[in-house]
Amino acid sequence: VDEGLFTVNFQEAALKRAMIGSGKEVIVAMDSSKIGKVMYSFVCDFSPIDKLVTDNLIPREALKAIEEQGVEVITV
Repeated sequence: VDEGLFTVNFQEAALKRAMIGSGKEVIVAMDSSKIGKVMYSFVCDFSPIDKLVTDNLIPREALKAIEEQGVEVITV
C-alpha cells in the first residue's frame, strides 16, 4: 500500500498522471484485489488521491494505511 498506484501499461500510467495532475478532486475506483500490487508502471503515491472507491473486501490493514495517508476510502 505504501508504494502507491501502478498499472501494467506505460502509456496508461502517463495518461493517468496527467489526469491526476489536472483534476480538482482525484477519485480512484479499483477493486480491492489490486490494492498493494506492484506492477510494471508507477502511476503515483497516495498523496494526490482524495477518495478511493473499492469493494468491501479490502483488508483492514490496507484500509487503515490508506486512510492514514489522508485518503477517504469508500467501500461498496
